Amino acid sequence: MRSKAFPLALCLALCFFQSLILPSVIRVEATIGEQHSRLFLHTTSTEQARTSVTQGHVSGYSVEVLLKGNWGKAGFLPFNHYFSQKVLGLKPFLGDRQEARIRIRQEGGAAAHIDSVSIEGKVPRLVSGLSESNVYRKLAKRDFDVVDAYQRTIELIFDLKGVQERTVNLVERVEPHEISKVPF
Repeated sequence: MRSKAFPLALCLALCFFQSLILPSVIRVEATIGEQHSRLFLHTTSTEQARTSVTQGHVSGYSVEVLLKGNWGKAGFLPFNHYFSQKVLGLKPFLGDRQEARIRIRQEGGAAAHIDSVSIEGKVPRLVSGLSESNVYRKLAKRDFDVVDAYQRTIELIFDLKGVQERTVNLVERVEPHEISKVPF
């Protein structure tokens, strides 16, 4: 007997490979039992999609958490050249702590920009690794007033009093090394 998740996985795989052939925006939603899944795939050109797959290179940001004096990798969030929002649950790493020390490091790609970063709406109390003026204001909200994160390691300290889920919310982008010749 196959798992109820098998049809969803097959559907998602087929949609992904179709997106490599035809430039498109694909929206897939499926409900299996009580679990609801939603996937959006977007490719602006077939060339960009094929390039990213054949190079086998994913650009994004590594998120690390300071635990007992050592940095531990909490996860990796892939980003492309469009600003997008991603979330990463940190509760397994932070437990019931009242403060979080997080490090964000770009992995792969070229120019990189961060628009906002927060843990459940709380902005960082302290930021190091960025030289821009007004860095706290720039990271406080999603407004396209960005900080340069290219080849930088950014340390953030958050107060977690009153925060339950402990999910970091990032709005960022990473440009590829070679920008496509195909217009939008």
